[in-house]
Amino acid sequence: MALALALYVGPGTWKDRVIRWVTRSSYSHVELTDLSWGIGDRSICWSASPRDGGVRSKLIDLRSGHWLIVPIAETNARTVDFIEREAGKGYDWFGLVFSQFFNWRRQDKKRWFCSELIAAALDLPRPAMWSPGDLKAMVERMNGVGP
Repeated sequence: MALALALYVGPGTWKDRVIRWVTRSSYSHVELTDLSWGIGDRSICWSASPRDGGVRSKLIDLRSGHWLIVPIAETNARTVDFIEREAGKGYDWFGLVFSQFFNWRRQDKKRWFCSELIAAALDLPRPAMWSPGDLKAMVERMNGVGP
C-alpha cells in the first residue's frame, strides 16, 4: 500500500470556504488514498463526506488539480481496516462545528468528520482535534519534513 493524504484545495462551496477560514488552512477536506490502486484516472479514497452521507470508500480523480497529495511514510493495513470497519456511519456535522469552531473536541462514536476519521485511523491522540491542515503538518513531521 502506498497511502497518502489527499487534501482538497479546489474552489468548493461556501462550506469549504468557512472550514478553511475557521481552521486557518488552505484545505477544507481530506481523504486517505492508496496511490497504488485505482481504475483509470481515479484512485481509491476513504473518508467521511457529507456529500456521500458519511464514512465511505470512493474512486476519485485526484489529478484534477483540486487535490494536494502528501504521501505517508509509515502506515500499515490497520489504517485502512479501521476506516472500512466504520463504513456506513454518518457524517458528524455537530462534531465538526463544535470541535473545529468552538474547540469542544468531543467525539460521537456513531459519526465522523473527515479529519477526525483519518486521525483515528492513523492512531493519533484525540482525533476530533485534527483539521485537514493539522493532519498535513503531522504527516510531514512523521515523514521527516518541516519543523
